[in-house]
Amino acid sequence: MAALNVWIVGTLAALSLSLFLLLKIRRRREGEPPIENGWIPYIGCALEFGANPLKFLQIRQKKYGDAFTCKIAGNFITFITDPFSYSSVIRHGKNLDFQTIALKISRRFTTFIIWFYIIYRSQEALKAVKNEIENLLCVTNQKPGDINNPIIFTREQLDSMTAMGSLINESLRLSSASIMLRVATEDFVLTLDGGAKLAIRKGDQIGLYPQQLHFDPDIYEDPLVFKYDRFMDENGREKTTFYKNGRKLKYYLMPFGSGTSMCPGRYFAINEIKQFLALLLCYYDMELLDASAPIPLLDNSRVGFGILQPSHDIQFCYRLK
Repeated sequence: MAALNVWIVGTLAALSLSLFLLLKIRRRREGEPPIENGWIPYIGCALEFGANPLKFLQIRQKKYGDAFTCKIAGNFITFITDPFSYSSVIRHGKNLDFQTIALKISRRFTTFIIWFYIIYRSQEALKAVKNEIENLLCVTNQKPGDINNPIIFTREQLDSMTAMGSLINESLRLSSASIMLRVATEDFVLTLDGGAKLAIRKGDQIGLYPQQLHFDPDIYEDPLVFKYDRFMDENGREKTTFYKNGRKLKYYLMPFGSGTSMCPGRYFAINEIKQFLALLLCYYDMELLDASAPIPLLDNSRVGFGILQPSHDIQFCYRLK
């Protein structure tokens, strides 16, 4: 009898849990994008997404199209994967709140070690940047090594360093893995670039994952290959024109976010990197201890929070000039 009671209690508990989980599964309403709840309660697709967000989104884009909703750690996130529709999301500022997410997420800008490793692996890139610095030193009548007259570059002079700017942008393209999230403050309809209309529920999130844009071979030829001059045109000026399927893109590089939530210190950060790199090359001779070593993998534990760091330290030697 005791065994029977245990069996009955266990069966009822299992049925109750199954009913609870069944009721918690979201059903797709008319006008909503395809939805994937995942197979683990509350967790949803979080484990698969966290393991490799880029692959996760690429697979679902092929399966569902340019918009789909996934349950991730209790949140329903509608991902928009068409870069031409990013403007549609950004324009809906009155329906989407960034502050709720911003309070939960903080990011650090850590690209120094990434571009340092890359530039010392590419003699062509190193030569281009050094020439740019030497020309600027000549124009400004400055010389490294003068303790009484430290090298100083103005913002305008830093802005003129297009080769260095292109190198930094390429480093950001390869290492940036932030995710942009907006919380829907009310039920509303989001119209995509192609005219499709999506019903978005209050409390859901809209997600943009720029790494998918940065690694798109239709936009960037050989997207996994570092090309220091990728963001320079044939005249040596900054290149700001990129296309997908024959159409010009408004958003092609997004390491600092977009819209009203775009990092307000982005220009300071870029000039900080330029200044640091310029002074480093002016005052020090540096080289990698093992220039033939494979490029370290990026640490995916920070996926969604900004710049990915190398998985291990990079050994180098230096001396004062």
